[in-house]
Amino acid sequence: KVLPLVPYSKTINPVDLDSVEVTYDTTDIDDALLIKEETSLEHQLGACGILHTPLSHPEIDSHSKFSSDELEEQLWICIDNYLRITRKSVQAELLSLLPRNNKWPSNFLLESTAAFLEESSDASFVRVAEHYPARRRQKRLSYAVTALLEQTEVGNLRQSLLEIPSTQARLSTIVERFEIANDDLSDEFGEFM
Repeated sequence: KVLPLVPYSKTINPVDLDSVEVTYDTTDIDDALLIKEETSLEHQLGACGILHTPLSHPEIDSHSKFSSDELEEQLWICIDNYLRITRKSVQAELLSLLPRNNKWPSNFLLESTAAFLEESSDASFVRVAEHYPARRRQKRLSYAVTALLEQTEVGNLRQSLLEIPSTQARLSTIVERFEIANDDLSDEFGEFM
């Protein structure tokens, strides 16, 4: 059934919809759907070189075989190491994305920092809820965490991250950058553990 015709002026008489027969040619729609499957926007942008997955650093193992959950956990461990080496404090906005109920290494400090901030009377720190979707949290993390690396040699990430279409590829790239930064900094400052 077609939506009722509403005249735009008082001079036009409405059409009796029961007397009007409407037919659709679905071949154009079917053809358009087939073309869309073959050439999605992401595929077209990748083919034009606008979107791309960056190559892995040759000195670091590729993280592409890991799931987004594993990459997120590895990234938080790298962040913890980075903050310990540089003696920087973590931003509350970033720390609020730390997943709950993970089994972290014994020397992992960010969980205790997040727990302390949650228990304090400071209402400005709000950690994401347990039911908050992991993929959404990981996507936010994949963009927000690069603020820590902005002033380093490996920190020029903004444009390249915008060109990476998947969260998993962004997380993998950022883990590699943090591993490089941590290796460079630990060579410069010595062991931190």
